Amino acid sequence: MKSPLIAIESDNREQLATTAQQLAHDLRAEGYRVEVRAFPQSAHSSAYFVNQYERSAYNQSNPYIASLFYALDRYEATNEIEQLTASGTVVICAGYIGSTLATLGAQFTDQQVRKGYYMWAYSLETGTFSIKKPDVSLVISEHIATLPELCELFPKDYILQTNTAALRSTLAPLLPINYAPVAPQAPKKAKTTPENTTVTLGAIIEELACPHAPKIEVLPAMHVEPKGLQAAQKQMFTQGMALLKGERHKILEKVNKEQRAALEFYLLPLATKATTAHVCQRSRKAKTTALQGLLTEHVPASYGNATHTIVSSCNAQPHNELSMVPRILFETAHIDMELAEKTAMTMSYDVKSRIVEAYLDDVATGQQDGDALTTAHYECTVNASPAQLIALKQLAPTLIINSQPPTARFGFTIPDEYKALEDDIEAYYDAALALYNTLSNSAAAESCVLAGHTILAAITFDAKTAQLLKGATHPLAKELYSAAAQMHPIMHSVSQ
Repeated sequence: MKSPLIAIESDNREQLATTAQQLAHDLRAEGYRVEVRAFPQSAHSSAYFVNQYERSAYNQSNPYIASLFYALDRYEATNEIEQLTASGTVVICAGYIGSTLATLGAQFTDQQVRKGYYMWAYSLETGTFSIKKPDVSLVISEHIATLPELCELFPKDYILQTNTAALRSTLAPLLPINYAPVAPQAPKKAKTTPENTTVTLGAIIEELACPHAPKIEVLPAMHVEPKGLQAAQKQMFTQGMALLKGERHKILEKVNKEQRAALEFYLLPLATKATTAHVCQRSRKAKTTALQGLLTEHVPASYGNATHTIVSSCNAQPHNELSMVPRILFETAHIDMELAEKTAMTMSYDVKSRIVEAYLDDVATGQQDGDALTTAHYECTVNASPAQLIALKQLAPTLIINSQPPTARFGFTIPDEYKALEDDIEAYYDAALALYNTLSNSAAAESCVLAGHTILAAITFDAKTAQLLKGATHPLAKELYSAAAQMHPIMHSVSQ
């Protein structure tokens, strides 16, 4: 039976990511198969023009031209979304056509002109590009006036539901409670504390995309054998894990007890057993044997110690941080959003800057909650290790971290304090890479990746979360804050 495409619309990408993941979690608990897709797909080549536009690389902001960029990105994902829904998988899009219409449409001051743009852009996407129309589009934010305006102008297409806790009930006509369950659900027993679940470190990496901090207990001496291995692969995996365990023990004997636990975490394979109070499941697409064979043959199996965490790109919304002024006025001056936007348009650059700075000072002293900061958000692509990403998530739980499948090919990262053991550690990573390459055509390959290996991840956070990163000693937190400060220097240069 065909499943629906659900679009969640907002101008705040962190809010979109958090809401989409929570809704997916709730639906999976009822037995649905669910996939979440976030737009724009900033880490994909299809979003090249979107990324350039959001970095102001084209020195213009024509909404009609920009609409083509966002439409092309969605066009690339259309076939995949069609196949998923046709196979019975519910697809939730964190940001879709409506988010683009509202964000770009806000550049038009005349409502009739803006409505004409809405009609043109919607026809471009669903007509010219044949991009799949959502079965329902849920607008979860009123931070910019164009979002509720879409609901007023197109009530059949867009539903305003700012109470995210009520999203599930809003979907009841599309998804009755007992609709096509994947497996029967056992009755839930009342409990006061979450029940710990046994998983692997690899599963913890998946959990970083959920709106909570991972509470984990690692069991270094134990590992979980991947399912579906052939007898020869199972033997290689078991022998490889034993080899790594022995070499790891030799390295750890060379450091004192205070340093041992921290270093060991970087050396653990993702097959290592762990327990957690939460499980966030996202399905990974398996590479075909033919594709993996080509990668093994033509992609060099080499790496180097990635000593510096790299934020390779960072996008910000809004582009101009002074665009937050209407939201600040709405929060602090007790006026409606329409009047706040009109008032802000009459203000000079200097006045707007002073308002932002004064607001940040009030947030720092606790006089304001800082809700307006949640309307500015960032999406950064980083090269970091699972160990670093887990530590970052524990520092700032509201971060949304979506990682690519783990690989042993992008090098590794070890804290500077272990430089004296560099030769031993590199030999250890050589052994892990050899095991990864040997098992590259099996389900065990990702389990052989170590927590210190470098992987590619997209991190989404808002300006309020950025304040948690300021002054942090964690190297990745410092780089993320620096990237946010480059995008919005007024907001992140004030002493707080």
